Amino acid sequence: MSRIEDYYDIIKLPHHVSRRYPPMDRLNRAGQFAPFAALTGYEGEIRERQKFREERRILSEEDLEVINETVRSLNKGDEIKMEYYDGMKYCLYIDTFLKIDVIERKIYLSGGTFSLDDIIFIARTEKNQSAD
Repeated sequence: MSRIEDYYDIIKLPHHVSRRYPPMDRLNRAGQFAPFAALTGYEGEIRERQKFREERRILSEEDLEVINETVRSLNKGDEIKMEYYDGMKYCLYIDTFLKIDVIERKIYLSGGTFSLDDIIFIARTEKNQSAD
């Protein structure tokens, strides 16, 4: 830790006054040190979204078995309809089935990848069911 004696050589120096810029008033000078919010409104947006968050549903063993049976019966190219949880709300999605990864617990559709744990309903669309 340093002591005041360590700064005697600079303490007595005159205060620097710029020849180019006039002195800043106290209010503007204080504004330089005000907190800066790079994402103005971000906190409010987060709070607003949390108000409308749906609670995640817990599925029964029977519901899980129906989902598992349906997923096991899917073939590449089947058009499916599913309802899944996106972290905020439940969404309905219709797309073409590509493949399933049972180790990663993911279902791959032509428009994206979804976790099997987020799905609460899945079925072939009417178009596919009439072909069976």
